[in-house]
Amino acid sequence: MPTSRRAPLAQASLSTGGRGARRAGGPRGLQAGRHGGEEAVRGNEAGNPTNDIKTKLNRIIRQTNNNSSTKLPLIEGDHKLGYAYANVKTHKEGHPLRPIISQTPSVTYKLAKRLNELITPFTPASFNLKSTIEFLDLLKTTRPSNIMASMDVESLFTNVPVDKTTDLICQRIYHLENEEPLNIPEASLRLLLQACTKEVPFYGPDGKMYVQRDGVAMGSPLGVLFANFYMGSIEERLFARHPQLKPQIYARYVDDIFISVGTVSHINELITEFKNDSCLNFTQEIEQNKKLPFLDTMVHREDTSFSTEVYVKATNFGFCLNGASECPERYRRSVISAFVKRALTHTSVWAAANTELKRVSQLLANNGYPQQEIDDGIKRRLDNFMSPEPKEKDPSRIILYYKNTMSSEYKEDEKTLKKIIHKNVTPTNPDTKLDLIIFHKSRKTANLIMRNSCLPPTSPLQEKPAINIQQQPDTSLLTKRQRAPS
Repeated sequence: MPTSRRAPLAQASLSTGGRGARRAGGPRGLQAGRHGGEEAVRGNEAGNPTNDIKTKLNRIIRQTNNNSSTKLPLIEGDHKLGYAYANVKTHKEGHPLRPIISQTPSVTYKLAKRLNELITPFTPASFNLKSTIEFLDLLKTTRPSNIMASMDVESLFTNVPVDKTTDLICQRIYHLENEEPLNIPEASLRLLLQACTKEVPFYGPDGKMYVQRDGVAMGSPLGVLFANFYMGSIEERLFARHPQLKPQIYARYVDDIFISVGTVSHINELITEFKNDSCLNFTQEIEQNKKLPFLDTMVHREDTSFSTEVYVKATNFGFCLNGASECPERYRRSVISAFVKRALTHTSVWAAANTELKRVSQLLANNGYPQQEIDDGIKRRLDNFMSPEPKEKDPSRIILYYKNTMSSEYKEDEKTLKKIIHKNVTPTNPDTKLDLIIFHKSRKTANLIMRNSCLPPTSPLQEKPAINIQQQPDTSLLTKRQRAPS
């Protein structure tokens, strides 16, 4: 066993209630690594097991790449352990905590993102919503039943059974007729999914090291994938076995479900079958006065159709980016544009849109935006909405993304960076346009994140530069007149 200098592994109490105690609501999922998986968390003398995990994963990746035309990138560079923190659910009674495990610095993060990209196209999506706009389009094309209701899956992420969901993923990818399988050996995919979900160590708020043995972490690139895969598989199986239970409208966004049914007993029977066919608990909310909030919309049930308006929770205090903030002007414009766009897309009648625009105008004024800037932003969005101009086909473009640290000299920084790029780099094709998009990272936000982290301090030699290019263009399209400074 490692020496006592290693950070101890301990029984965690961060879960909000899990599958093992789904009726009683006890803690589960986060366990010490010495039971059923010690190899994954055994580290070096300093207590950081990332190098061991990195070696193990690279061995699997090399074997996979040798037997597959789909290549996975090797894990390179130095990595840290993730860390756990929590957000307060201000909209729920008792203000419970939402546990989050930040895996951004972890050794599995980029690999998990790549696996998510490869597996997502196989996700059962018959009842899955991708956005509020898709939900609104569904309401426009469907007649209402007698009752609207919403169902919520309690603690979906921490209750997803990882092994069962991994089996469902592999069954759908490799053993389903009329589906071209993923060009990665099934055994390799199982090992990689296991490593990216059940063997990722992280620091708890107490500074001790933990691994999550079951359930998926909010903060993991695979969290939403596993949640949608598990729920989608249950839905397809249940409605195939009990087609009479399928509501006239059944639509789910991750763990929030909207249904339109004829009777309340139909809702209760549906929830009972979901519980019997899964390890999950469900809550329900019935419409009141023919109204029901879902996502960020308030749905009204009319006789032959639905109408909608923007829904704002009572706990929303109306804060947004302050108008006096020191930031690029396009950031402030985008705040106004986003509020106005939602007012126009989420409301089904002009009276509701006008009411929402008045609320938005007051909210922006309360946050320090000049009234003229607000009026101009609303007018610009309204003009585009009422008479959208056909978009001309953009010429071929090469986009360079550059991350900069926000400072009072940001305007001069942007001018200098654009001058350097356009002076030293030009596309080989004269019809190709070169764009530089600069986005800023706030020092204050970064400092707050570091305060929440329990990670050991980083040595100066390990620190990453504050500025780096996020996306590299195809170098075959560029010719350098001079070597641009990095």
